[in-house]
Amino acid sequence: MNVTRDEHRVRIGDSEVAVIGQSGLVEATWDLLIDGAKVDGDTRSGRFALHGQLGDGSGVEAQIEQGAFGPTHVVVLHDGQEVTSFKGFVL
Repeated sequence: MNVTRDEHRVRIGDSEVAVIGQSGLVEATWDLLIDGAKVDGDTRSGRFALHGQLGDGSGVEAQIEQGAFGPTHVVVLHDGQEVTSFKGFVL
């Protein structure tokens, strides 16, 4: 973790799920990757969610909350159940 990049990874079943935030000129860019492939992304701040599907058909959601001055909180859900949460920082 640093002020320009926030990267979190978790293994769910046979898949690796990654949530990556990258600082931007106005707002950060966020990507959700499953097994290294980008499945959703957005450039924004505030509260929002990214969605994907694992190889077994189950759903994954990354709930992202990014404050105006950089602190972040990411919650990863698998089929609606919280798997893990991370705190970080990007501008």
